[in-house]
Amino acid sequence: MPSDESARRRSSIAADGRRRSSLAIVVGGGALLASLFTLPWHHYAISVTGAGSFALDRSGVQSPDENLGIAAVLVTGVLVALSALSVLAPPHVRERLRRADVVAWFGGPLLLALLGLKVLKNTNYLGIGAWVSVVLGVAVAASALRFRPASTAE
Repeated sequence: MPSDESARRRSSIAADGRRRSSLAIVVGGGALLASLFTLPWHHYAISVTGAGSFALDRSGVQSPDENLGIAAVLVTGVLVALSALSVLAPPHVRERLRRADVVAWFGGPLLLALLGLKVLKNTNYLGIGAWVSVVLGVAVAASALRFRPASTAE
């Protein structure tokens, strides 16, 4: 028969795991949002004879396929907000979030699908932002699959 001490220890370990996955979602999601808005997803360099050359950078929320980038921003925002609320919110708010894990379990793979489609639909001239965002998206999606909302007893 498990003692109260071992039950408390398991509860503490589970709470630490929830906090770590929530922290990973918040930090990774914030970095993903920054990369979608600032880093170049597509880099075009054009040279015109006699006029010189110029470069055009497009972020993750700009064309081509800006709808996929905007949808990825929205999904990431929801995941970040849910995970932050599940740890920082008062107990009566956390009680309402007890089924938020379902949203996170669907949101993580959806985020990967959106980022993957955006990369695969136009593979020409991909910039560093595309690759950074995919790596961050994998990290956020993996953390979202491990996400469990904090209980009100903690």
